[in-house]
Amino acid sequence: MASTPEGKVKDEIKKILNSYHGVWWFMPVMGGYGTSGIPDFIACVMGKFLAIEAKATAKSKLRPMQEKHITDIGDASGYATIRHAGNIDELHKMMIHLGAMPK
Repeated sequence: MASTPEGKVKDEIKKILNSYHGVWWFMPVMGGYGTSGIPDFIACVMGKFLAIEAKATAKSKLRPMQEKHITDIGDASGYATIRHAGNIDELHKMMIHLGAMPK
């Protein structure tokens, strides 16, 4: 089965996260009892909180709750980023900035 464009971005994010030492991550499972709008990936990178929202393209819009959570994470001194097919490689720079070391 072919992956969706956003699914391909998520697969690439997984590869990037797994290619560094000092990174723990998971993908929250959304269901009827979860909080709406939580980013697709929650990670701890060398002790720093990182949330990643995956989108297919730069034109893909965030839902209002996604925008709120990303803002709240920044307000709490965490890191939150939006990655899409056009900027996925910049996640490597962010990982290095946060102190992770390539495997």
